[in-house]
Amino acid sequence: MELDGLLKVDKRKGWSSHDVVAYLRKHLKIGKVGHSGTLDPLATGLLLMGLGRATRLLPYLVELNKEYRVVFKLGQTTDTYDAFGSIKEVNPIEHLREEEIEEAILAFQGVQTQLPPPYSAVKLEGKKLYEYARRGEEVEPAPRKVEIKRIQVRSIELPLVEAELSCSKGTYVRSMASKLGENLGVGAHVLELTRIRVGPFDLPGSLSIKRQEGDSLRDLVLSKLLPFDQVLDFMPTLVIKEEYREVILHGRPLLQEYFQDFDGLPESGYAVIKDNRNALLAVVRTRRDSERGTPQAVSDFKYCRVFLSAG
Repeated sequence: MELDGLLKVDKRKGWSSHDVVAYLRKHLKIGKVGHSGTLDPLATGLLLMGLGRATRLLPYLVELNKEYRVVFKLGQTTDTYDAFGSIKEVNPIEHLREEEIEEAILAFQGVQTQLPPPYSAVKLEGKKLYEYARRGEEVEPAPRKVEIKRIQVRSIELPLVEAELSCSKGTYVRSMASKLGENLGVGAHVLELTRIRVGPFDLPGSLSIKRQEGDSLRDLVLSKLLPFDQVLDFMPTLVIKEEYREVILHGRPLLQEYFQDFDGLPESGYAVIKDNRNALLAVVRTRRDSERGTPQAVSDFKYCRVFLSAG
């Protein structure tokens, strides 16, 4: 059976996201493997892996919100903003009150700008930030607009603070830890970090790689693989009438009467088009207002991806 779909992996501490890609590529003997969002080597938890054609769907998963469980350690700063780095500063924390700590953490909720950590893969002038950091060069990366949609303090047992948070793509929890320590005046870093959800995908049922190889790994992956045609089922779905299926495959303009039970387009975001056999044919999105006056705007759909099928 072809390896063609989405695999939820529970990444182990110490592995980079690229390590997981390389491991699966080598031991499954498959060329097309990718992931939908990097996890730091310190972090554990959910890593969404695309195999085969599903690598073409990964850009739509990158956009999804993420949820994390994190343990901050107060009173210490490190050069990487996490426990894998070298300690730079140690400060007393006995004077901190629980109410003060909780208030400082809850203040992160909402839209804000954030600087990526110096040890990160964010690029500046063609080089990754960690390349500058390893050479001891100080640079100023551009701030990013992110959103902490929800944050909850689970426990405070100094020097450790455990919290759960939901955030937009591009959010660095390590940067949040550094800022938390700065705001409290004692320093802080991430001691533990686990990604527990990406959009509709959660951690339970994920594959924990334990050095399986060959057929044993392949069988395990097949038992947990979400088929290609089902990966984007969290998006609104439009079903094309059979007689208009070829219209999709040739990327021609789309009309409402081509679809079964058409009740309007989503106001924003993406939708998938399937046939009556549940095969994924295309990803489309609603045209933006700025596109509606162009000669190409012959319908309200704009193609994002078309998946050719001989079926």
